[in-house]
Formats: sequence, C-alpha cells, structure tokens
Amino acid sequence: MDNPSPARVLEQNWQVLLGDYNEEEQRTRVAWTRRAAVIFMVFVLAGAAMDLIAYPAKAAEFLRWRAVCAGVLAILLGVSFLPVGPFGIRGIGHAIAASPAVLVLYMVLLTAGGVSPYYAGLNIIMLGSCLLLRWRVVDGFVHASFCLSGYWTIAFATNTPVETTATSLAFLTTTAVVCCLGLYFYERLRFRVYRVRWLAGKTAAEQAAPETGPQPAPGPEGS
Repeated sequence: MDNPSPARVLEQNWQVLLGDYNEEEQRTRVAWTRRAAVIFMVFVLAGAAMDLIAYPAKAAEFLRWRAVCAGVLAILLGVSFLPVGPFGIRGIGHAIAASPAVLVLYMVLLTAGGVSPYYAGLNIIMLGSCLLLRWRVVDGFVHASFCLSGYWTIAFATNTPVETTATSLAFLTTTAVVCCLGLYFYERLRFRVYRVRWLAGKTAAEQAAPETGPQPAPGPEGS
C-alpha cells in the first residue's frame, strides 16, 4: 500500500498534532516563566543603582519597594513549581510581568508624574515580557493594555501636559504594537516548525514499522 501524502496525514491527525503541540508549549511555558521570574528579580534590584543617580533623595524608599517587588516575584517563582495547570501558569506569567510594571508606575507617580523619565521602564517590561514569557498575542495585548492604561491614569491624575502625555503614549503604543506583532509571527513560526518536525517523525515511524505477516507457531522444543 502506498504511503499517504503529508497533507493526508495532517488531515487525519490534526487533533493529535494540536494536542502534542499544546503539550510541548506548556512544558516550554513553565520553564520560561520560571526564568522570567528570576531575570525580572535581578533587574528590579539592579535598578537601584539608577535610582541613586536619578533620584538620590528617594533611592532608599525605592529600594524598599524594589525589595517588595522582588519578594513577590520570588513567591510567584515558588508557586510556578506547583501543579497549577495551563491556565494557572499563564496567570502566573501575567502576575510576573505585572509586578515590575506596577513598581514602575508607582515610581512614576512618586517622582514627576506623567513627565517622569521612569515611564520608559514600561517599554522595557513590555518587551521583556513578550520575549521571556511563552505568550500568545492575546497575552501580549492584555499586558500592553495594562501598561498603557496605567500610564494614562497617572498622567491624567497628575495633570501632565497633553503634549507630554501624547508623546509618551505614542512610544508606549509603538512598543506594544511591535510586541504583539512579534508574538503573532513568532507563534505562527513555532507551530509551523513543530508541524514539520511532528510530520517528519510520524512519517519516519510509519516507514520504519516492518510489514510482517502472520508468524508460524514455534515447534516443540528439541524437535
């Protein structure tokens, strides 16, 4: 019998392919969520050096809040080792990304409001979250919406000049769009690569399987 075409194999095993792909994505997402927590902890604490230069009078207070944020990230890292399931690990990822974003927004509020240069940290957090966490487009959109709405709220509450607010939001929005587009194309690329690997493995396994007919019954011992 002729081997079925790759398109036929995909059609017959599409649900199996999706299931295998989602399982691999989940394993990778768990590992990268933990890495993201550690990396964010390091950079949150390392940012204290910038506080000493930019706002020396508030450096001690900011260090305390940075330590709190690092502690929250450490707790989330520990929770990620629990059997939380696919939705749970995605929630942990969002909490990991939101923790430094909240810290940056709070420091923006305590310094110069909407004109604070610390708002640029939101760009780094959006980009870092989309790179480090195994996110889909919807995850990037949710996080970007949180960062943009948080900055807009602070700018509005502190009577930030319209031109400053518009400029900052333009940069933040550009970063958000780039991050979401990157997630979209990277997600499609990941699936295409996995589909090729999965199809090659299945085809090789089917070709390696011997076509054996019924085997004769063994004769009596010693005959």
